[in-house]
Amino acid sequence: MLATPTTGVPTSADWVHEVKWDGMRVLANVHHSHACLHTRNETDASTRFPEIVAALTAQSTPADVLLDGEVVLFDEEGSPSFKKLQNRIFVKRADTAQRLAAIAPVTFMVFDLLRFNGRDLIDEPWTVRRQLLETLTWNSDRVTVTPTFPDGEALLEATQEQGLEGIISKRIDAPYSPGKRSKAWRKLPHRPTHSMVIGGWRPETGSDNRVGSLLVGLPESSAGEATRLCFLGRVGSGVAGSAQETLMPLLREHAAKAPPFTTDLPDADAAGAHWVHPRLVIDVRALGGIPKPGYRLRQPSFQGLRPDLTPADLVTETTKSATAKTNDTPTKASKKAQPLPQQPQTMSADVEDRRVPLTNLEKVLYPDSGTTKSEIISYLVEASAALLPALAGRPVTRVRWPHGVQGPSFFEKNTPKNTPEWVQTITLHSPGSRRESAQVTYPLVDDLSTLMWLGNLAALELHVPQWRIDSQGAPYAPDRLVIDLDPGEPAGLTECARVALIVRDVLLEQGAGVIVPVTSGSKGIQLYTPVVGDPDDRDATRSRAQQLAKTLEQTHSDLVVATMTKAKRPGKILLDWSQNTRSKTTICPYSPRGKHRHVTVAAPRTWDEIEAAATGAPAHALTQLGPREVLDRLEKLGNLFAPVHLWT
Repeated sequence: MLATPTTGVPTSADWVHEVKWDGMRVLANVHHSHACLHTRNETDASTRFPEIVAALTAQSTPADVLLDGEVVLFDEEGSPSFKKLQNRIFVKRADTAQRLAAIAPVTFMVFDLLRFNGRDLIDEPWTVRRQLLETLTWNSDRVTVTPTFPDGEALLEATQEQGLEGIISKRIDAPYSPGKRSKAWRKLPHRPTHSMVIGGWRPETGSDNRVGSLLVGLPESSAGEATRLCFLGRVGSGVAGSAQETLMPLLREHAAKAPPFTTDLPDADAAGAHWVHPRLVIDVRALGGIPKPGYRLRQPSFQGLRPDLTPADLVTETTKSATAKTNDTPTKASKKAQPLPQQPQTMSADVEDRRVPLTNLEKVLYPDSGTTKSEIISYLVEASAALLPALAGRPVTRVRWPHGVQGPSFFEKNTPKNTPEWVQTITLHSPGSRRESAQVTYPLVDDLSTLMWLGNLAALELHVPQWRIDSQGAPYAPDRLVIDLDPGEPAGLTECARVALIVRDVLLEQGAGVIVPVTSGSKGIQLYTPVVGDPDDRDATRSRAQQLAKTLEQTHSDLVVATMTKAKRPGKILLDWSQNTRSKTTICPYSPRGKHRHVTVAAPRTWDEIEAAATGAPAHALTQLGPREVLDRLEKLGNLFAPVHLWT
């Protein structure tokens, strides 16, 4: 049952009112010890929200119910955040969902009961359904029944003050109408969020690989591929950062040759646009009234994809009058609604039998993409299966941005004060120091709890040496060789790709069995190959890398330099061999970077990608990848860096 948009609050006693949560609509089918979650488009969401499934199956009474509600993610201030919920909506792996549930748990806000101990309730009035719903109990705070309020105008005012999305008003005598939009339920948001369909997109200035704005509309009718959209405008705000990584693959997948809009677009909107089939539904927040034909969005902002909706779900809302008339004349509320329930403001995660404190999760660390600390920690959790093996056994140097990448940063080698006692550390002689007494106590990041702890410290970059700690706690011989390809302007990733192929061929001639390219997340590319180092000659790997760089500087002087002299670098690729010395470190593969105002990641790549980029064809241009792209690649391609570990 769906709510009809309205512009006024019903005030008679025939109505009750609820908070409009900024979440994802879900039906929960519970039968004894089994629970299944389904979205509005009947997609199974059980794997995405394991904490909800666990809570529902632990319910005490009764054992056979069908619940309607919203899955909501509350931030540390107790406010619902659909943007943060996006990190959970697209998770497919059960192990990833379990890790995310530990650090960013969701709550199932139940507002209706459709079956009770096998009894179908959809024809019963709301009052009967609600009375039975309030008899249910759960042994978890992950499931709760949303409260109702008799005074809609007072609730509207209270939700406005608390920064919530709005309210839902419901007739108390109305039955439940599955799949239908009914005037018995009316929604009134403060700054309305509307679901719309993408019909096209325009690239960022100077980059065909990044979305600058989305061209959106509402369907006049549902006709599958023949669906036509009424154009409402462009949405540019909110599409930076992680949104880019989610949107771009989908936009390319649904590319179309012609626009799906009912009328020709203004030249200012259509210039440079790429068209897509009208399949992708998004949420847009905008000023003004309810969108309708001829309406132009005011200050629109992208809120997220809605995989639980199809264009057909939007037809009724856009073709019928959206203003609901009430039988009563609204009056000024004489009293305030009772305080709304708040979620806990302090957060911690129980991981591996350890309690990891999480603070200031809403702090924006990357201003251009709006990426928060919570989103960075979520990425670290999702990528941990690939990131932890690359960190394991290596002392970790961190670069921290306590106030975000727009603020100052600092390198940190020693573990800070108040380091949890469960963090494994290793004390070593300070690399590069001539004083025998100079020592550094590094963290060893071999487990998820330590990785999350570093994320909470805004340690955005994790740097490691090319050697591990041996069984006696001492530095062992190097186990991999790295060549860092650093472009001097105007050279870029295309030139790096060309030089990477040259370096690869030389390493293959020298007998390398595995070579993995990694786009650094900054400007260039790093090439890794595993080696069997000599414990008695720890400089052998450095010497080999230095000799390779100097040789290529001589044989490819038009492309390569082997020294850091700035005057020699413009338009060429520096082969930085120095990161193979014991005192130097390199950004760890899969670590985030803090080099830009939007988040990027050191990302392993395939040689097919490098070879295609080396051709210089714009369609195959390399870009530095972001977290969502990296996570998608991990799911589709697996851990491309794993051969480096397996070889050693």
